Amino acid sequence: MSLSFTSPAALLLLFLLLPMVRVWLVRPNSLTPLRKRAALVLRSLTILCLVMALAGTQRVTLSKNVSVIFLMDRSLSTGGDSQKWQREFVGRALTQRGAGDQFGVVLFAKDSRLELAAADHEVQQIEAFSAVVDRSASGLTSALRFAATAFPGDSASRLVILSDGQSTEAEAREEAQALAAAGIEVWTVPLPDDEVPDLLLSRLETPDRIAVDEPFILRTVVESSGIGEAELLITADGAPQNRLKVKLRPGPNLFLIPQRRSTPGPVHFQARVLSSKDQRPENNKGDALSMVGSEQSVLVLRSESGPGSLVPLFQSAGLKARA
Repeated sequence: MSLSFTSPAALLLLFLLLPMVRVWLVRPNSLTPLRKRAALVLRSLTILCLVMALAGTQRVTLSKNVSVIFLMDRSLSTGGDSQKWQREFVGRALTQRGAGDQFGVVLFAKDSRLELAAADHEVQQIEAFSAVVDRSASGLTSALRFAATAFPGDSASRLVILSDGQSTEAEAREEAQALAAAGIEVWTVPLPDDEVPDLLLSRLETPDRIAVDEPFILRTVVESSGIGEAELLITADGAPQNRLKVKLRPGPNLFLIPQRRSTPGPVHFQARVLSSKDQRPENNKGDALSMVGSEQSVLVLRSESGPGSLVPLFQSAGLKARA
């Protein structure tokens, strides 16, 4: 057993014990020598406990057993034969497990589902997946957080990700690094490349709030594999806004599309990338929601009649206010 600290710099506060002990020993008081030493010990223990709590003290126990969670990408971008390959990979991995090792399976796409809880299962091969996920997107960041909660606490933790890496959520790399910092081994296993022409609309971003008639930028990221040209269709509440012919290079392509809205209220933006060469058109759509603002108002509640001092203050700031 050993100790680890999440904030080791807080241990420097232990130096406060030195002046406290010195002052306590030299300062005259009415306590007997025995009570004086007992009070010193209790105060020192109190400071020690506070400092250890601030330092995030953790007890680390070594375990020879390993718990493995297989995190499997079931989004449409992985192709039709990926499930068979994933099950065969797990079967090969299970032949190498030691006595007492545990394993579990989590499926993810737009959402995440627990297929098999981590335990010492006797099965050596997964015949089929029973959990159902929404395959229209690939939420790897959310899936990493979900899988981290599936580990038991009595063994070492290892997360094996079987994915094509085409996440429709940002910050997946940062989340994996956070898991590694928390003591969870993160392994990545890329799925076999089918080498078919494919487009992926991996990101669509708009501002959360937009002022009326304010110009803003719609950010779209299209990832291309083997396709050089496509059409990018932008709609707002179902009405076409832009239809652009775009040239694509292999990998991610960023498009900045100027927009303007003159009607207040929520607006649903949707982007689609279209190409007759695309063999997996199911992952070519992205959605975003923005609120086009109208005049903001503030209601001031007062115990007495009259506008008071707050209403003129809000009105001078350009807000509609009434008491």
